[in-house]
Amino acid sequence: MDTILRTGVAKLEEMMPTLSSLPVIEKFQMFFFLQFPIYLLLIPIMIAISFATFSIIEEKQMRTLEPLLATPVSTWELLLGKALAGAIPALIITWVCAGLFLVGVVWMGLAHLLSLVLTPSWFISLFLLVPLVTVLSFMLGVIGSSRANDPKSAQNIAFVIVLPVLAIIGVQLTGLILLRPLMFIVMAVGIAILDILTLRVAVYLFQRESIVVRWR
Repeated sequence: MDTILRTGVAKLEEMMPTLSSLPVIEKFQMFFFLQFPIYLLLIPIMIAISFATFSIIEEKQMRTLEPLLATPVSTWELLLGKALAGAIPALIITWVCAGLFLVGVVWMGLAHLLSLVLTPSWFISLFLLVPLVTVLSFMLGVIGSSRANDPKSAQNIAFVIVLPVLAIIGVQLTGLILLRPLMFIVMAVGIAILDILTLRVAVYLFQRESIVVRWR
């Protein structure tokens, strides 16, 4: 484990030469601090798994689904609205957690490291990647909720988004790959495309008439 960390710190120094002047302990602290934008992705994902998967199933249980489907609202507006209704609060919670993290860094007496922590990657991840992943998580939760007959099955469908994020965290911690700003941008573009495709799939799978008949 020590060797892995040293490898990660060495690669971090190559990417950020200004770290060379820091004490060894602060280099290791920076290595973990710079992983935090990836950890933040788990917050909206877990919220989505907990709440988005109930979005349509709960409508069924409360007998409010049929009147909702009878409205002139189009399917994509309905599904996107349900996803955003949960995604926006989850995104705000994630940003609050990011703020608390920065406050924690200052509280630990490491305020002089903030200029190194607040890298372009930090802002790209926080204000571009996190919102896109949040929407994707809630869209998958809505799909699971529309296709499953119980919340547990819906959560299993939405859980698929956790695995790639855990893989990224694992790769980052091993120090094999350290994500640069360009990598974050590429990931954001890819997830934006995936968001659009997921919405199209959700609309295709959400068959209004059959759902009403099946759940009566």
